Amino acid sequence: MDVESLVRVLKQEESDASSFYTSELAKAQEEALDRYFGRPYGDEIEGRSKVVSHDVEDAVNWIMPDLMRTFTASEDLVSLKAQNPEDDSQFPGAPEGKSKADIMAAYAAHVFFEDNRGAENVHDFLFDGLLLRLGVLKVSWEDPEPSPPLLIEGVGEQQLAKYLSDPEYEILGFDDEHGPNGPVFVLEVRRTPKMGRVHVEAVAPEEFAIDKLSSAIKDSRYHRRKRRAYVAELARKYPDSAEALKSRKPQDSDPGAFDARVQARTPDVSAFDRDATNDEGRAEVWLCEEYIRIDFDGDGIVELRHVKRVDDIVLENIAVTRSEYVCWTPSRVSHKAVGRSVFDMLKDITRLRTVITRRYVDALAQAITPRTYVLDGAVDQDGVDAIAANDIG
Repeated sequence: MDVESLVRVLKQEESDASSFYTSELAKAQEEALDRYFGRPYGDEIEGRSKVVSHDVEDAVNWIMPDLMRTFTASEDLVSLKAQNPEDDSQFPGAPEGKSKADIMAAYAAHVFFEDNRGAENVHDFLFDGLLLRLGVLKVSWEDPEPSPPLLIEGVGEQQLAKYLSDPEYEILGFDDEHGPNGPVFVLEVRRTPKMGRVHVEAVAPEEFAIDKLSSAIKDSRYHRRKRRAYVAELARKYPDSAEALKSRKPQDSDPGAFDARVQARTPDVSAFDRDATNDEGRAEVWLCEEYIRIDFDGDGIVELRHVKRVDDIVLENIAVTRSEYVCWTPSRVSHKAVGRSVFDMLKDITRLRTVITRRYVDALAQAITPRTYVLDGAVDQDGVDAIAANDIG
């Protein structure tokens, strides 16, 4: 299969995927956010009650503390199963009763909660599932990335020797000065870690899409994440595609830039197309990180492939054994990856309580400040105006 054929299949799968910005799920997620924030339904009448019931918000906020305590307060949230007797024996140098498996589990917990924003990721993962039917996490390995250049002043000879001998540091600039106790140096350095790191990130539901017939991510024939990325960053990571990325023509419009779910979450932020920026260093594109089951190499075996592309530009296309994404749904429906949310269960109740409350408030207002009738001509105009005034009290 050639790249053009692969891109055509990917675009078709993306268009058909659930949670796409024009899908039924996307509309349900938009409505769930509106109900959580207690926004008007749009059928309000001027002069009548406009109150909106907050049942969805209350239910989600009642459930979240218990879930957060379950997943963040437990000491053994991360645990490892020993594979052999050596893993379950006392680990040298560890506290009494701590095995190799215990130490590795403690390190894994440190990576999840400290090296990554563990508590925030857990919260967003759970919250998205409860309200929007689907919570998504990305768990991946990041290769070492060079840090921005750093200017260090007042470096002594011993410290300079450490920078020169440390393979993680690259000296970009060098200058010497006379200090009170001898020569000191001004260095411009850049650090590149020797090893990569595990990266855990909660993914916004509007960025994620999955095949509608999938029962889980692990057996889905297609799923993807679509997010904004800087052109300069992609050009550095994929030099073979740098020229194509920089010469790419901006799209006239991209519906993904005006996703209604983004507007529902951040109504005060105006939607605009940032591809039109004149600042070349901040130019952005939509990056699709896709997983598709397909026989790309023509060997008769359908494999899982990880494809990164910008429009028709394929940056990466490799065969993998599993996806970097995991998801959950609060009320699972058999054989479906996307089940039901708290909003789905309370949707009708919220609407009913809103209508009843509005009518109760309207009836109460009319009972307290009823209409007044007066015989025309019995009073002068000032009296008519005073009687017609419907102010309370």
